[in-house]
Amino acid sequence: ANGSNYTADSMWALAQDSTGRLVVTGLQRRMGNLDSDFATVRLTAEGARDMSFGTMGVHTLDLNNVDQTIRNALPLADGSIVVAGYYNFMSVVRPVLYKLTPAGALDTTFGTGGIYTEVVLNGITEAYAAAVQGTSFVTAGYGRGPAPENIDWISLRINANGTRDATYGTMGVARFDFMGFNDNARTLVVLPDERTLHVGGGRTSESNSDGLVAMLTRNGALDTTFGTGGRRTFDFGGGSDFFWAVALNPAGTHAAIVGVKSVGTSMGNDDAVVLLQPVR
Repeated sequence: ANGSNYTADSMWALAQDSTGRLVVTGLQRRMGNLDSDFATVRLTAEGARDMSFGTMGVHTLDLNNVDQTIRNALPLADGSIVVAGYYNFMSVVRPVLYKLTPAGALDTTFGTGGIYTEVVLNGITEAYAAAVQGTSFVTAGYGRGPAPENIDWISLRINANGTRDATYGTMGVARFDFMGFNDNARTLVVLPDERTLHVGGGRTSESNSDGLVAMLTRNGALDTTFGTGGRRTFDFGGGSDFFWAVALNPAGTHAAIVGVKSVGTSMGNDDAVVLLQPVR
């Protein structure tokens, strides 16, 4: 235990590369320490640990000896992997993208020693997922400036060399307050025309959230041809409706979006929901 917090190994997400290998992201408690480190594990297509990757199939990353929070991995066509997450250092939550070589080592041609992280907003900036847009990486997540600001959807574009692309959004940051209270984006897909579809949720009040889908142009502005002003909201009748994942069909015409909808006012009575969203 670390104060009132319990620190242990954990898993967050699973992805598959172009050869069928599996990439697992999670956290690993460092031996002799109470903080958790980023951990990426690669498995063979048969589910065995890939001993050619990292150290016995595992790559770990510690930043400044504080707890890390890992989210999703993005396997690239050449076998390298981009991992998204964030960490709290000196009371500011900073986004993290780092790139691993196919052998499971930091790719030092990316960012600083293989890592992109910086103070973006002077409060919170989280990267939940990244997707390939041309030669760059676009993120989905959320953040805010200093309290009492509310949390908004935040998207960054990171160049192939691991620097923030200032031509995206406003100085490399696309920020959207959709619902007036805390809004959270969880993941995204890139369309064939390089627009990006982001999914998550938004709060209309402190006690109610609706599913939320937004379309951004290639350069991080809302695509006003989509929905109402670039977004669609979904109230399924309860107080905690939310989208968590999205996949694009091979033709690039529809996105399958999955999440939860709450049923009535019963606490904990949630159902799964699947939305088929046209994107052309």
